[in-house]
Amino acid sequence: MEAIERRMAIWYTLCRQRHVTIADLAGKYNVSPRTIRYDIEVLSRTYPIETRAGKNGGIRLADWYQPGSDILQAEQMDFLLELVQRLEGEEAAQLRDIISLLGKGC
Repeated sequence: MEAIERRMAIWYTLCRQRHVTIADLAGKYNVSPRTIRYDIEVLSRTYPIETRAGKNGGIRLADWYQPGSDILQAEQMDFLLELVQRLEGEEAAQLRDIISLLGKGC
């Protein structure tokens, strides 16, 4: 999974769950916690993401943000993310663009 795909999956996870830990994301995407921290840094430049330290800390959507009701089901997004890994070239690029657009609205 490329960085952009992982970041969109992280954003989509946040839209569905509103709160997640770095450790959970690192395990889910088989990357280091440092990689997840960098992904969150990049995402938070565009999206309303907050991080909190401590026992109940983690990554969360800003309290004021309400995702749209037109987001895909979790299984649908997972399917698209798996499919893009099987594609190559222009087809993969087009599907990445679609995933990115879908992720923006969540």
